[in-house]
Amino acid sequence: MSRFIAASLALALAIGFAGTSIAKPGYKKDLGQKCDFCHAEGKEKKEANPDNKHWKAAKDMAKKHAGKKCGECHKGSTKPEKK
Repeated sequence: MSRFIAASLALALAIGFAGTSIAKPGYKKDLGQKCDFCHAEGKEKKEANPDNKHWKAAKDMAKKHAGKKCGECHKGSTKPEKK
């Protein structure tokens, strides 16, 4: 049983890391911004920056519009197109 749990945990971590590396270029393209638009500048660019209003907005939008990609509405701009 412990091998099953260990294997499940390893698989979950692998999927999680793969999902992260795939998702980030999408934000860049879909919103037309570089990483430091939302993330901390300097050595910690990969770290989340919860004090940044853009980072907060992206997290809120991701929750609100789960299953959609940013580019569906934003089309390369930080502000979504008006309908």
